[in-house]
Amino acid sequence: MAELEKMVMTGYERSDYKGDYKEFKVQINPATLSWSKEIVYEGDQVIGSGSKEIKYKGHKEDKLSFKIVLDDTGALVGTPQKEPKPRKSIAFMVNQLEKVLYTLNAESHEPRSVIIIWGALCFEGRFPSLSYEYTLFSPDGQPLRVTISLSFSSHLNKEISNKKEDKKSPDLTRVITLKAGESIAGWCNKIYNDSSYCSDVARYNNLSSFRNVEPGVSLIFPPLNRNGRITDKK
Repeated sequence: MAELEKMVMTGYERSDYKGDYKEFKVQINPATLSWSKEIVYEGDQVIGSGSKEIKYKGHKEDKLSFKIVLDDTGALVGTPQKEPKPRKSIAFMVNQLEKVLYTLNAESHEPRSVIIIWGALCFEGRFPSLSYEYTLFSPDGQPLRVTISLSFSSHLNKEISNKKEDKKSPDLTRVITLKAGESIAGWCNKIYNDSSYCSDVARYNNLSSFRNVEPGVSLIFPPLNRNGRITDKK
């Protein structure tokens, strides 16, 4: 049976997803997730007709939304096969989440740019809003469970966007041996300026997941094809 992967939200101090970062791993993966895309058109009135000519204006940013649950009842602490983990209060976990998403960064003086990774999902964006619904309390009034509604808007740094548009630029195959603390997503950022290639790189290296790769493993980071993608090995 495959090991359960938890969603991870990583907030970077810089809009190019580099520099100092903070992570938050969910306790329970979302039950549902909504990802919406929208194209904007505008209509020009056709002379002598009641119809309009619909012209493409642009793509709007993608929208991602989901809910997560934080629990301090003790129901999620440890299993018979593992050593029990110390419990964290709801206030502590909410504070850790807000450090990643909501709190202003001391260097940039704005909230962090966020990358959300879960399975094949890799979403780069900004964080517009969250709301808390507390549903269980201890006898002395301490919160024991909260449902958090989160929404994100896609964000692409201009420098990264320009490099993405130059899809025919030459690139070399690189072989990287992961060190402690390094990840496929991080190296995709360095090599391709885009962490969303992490699933493609994992598949190219015959890995079932791009997460939790042990240090010391050597990975191939191939060049991009003409379409700006990584082609599976034949």
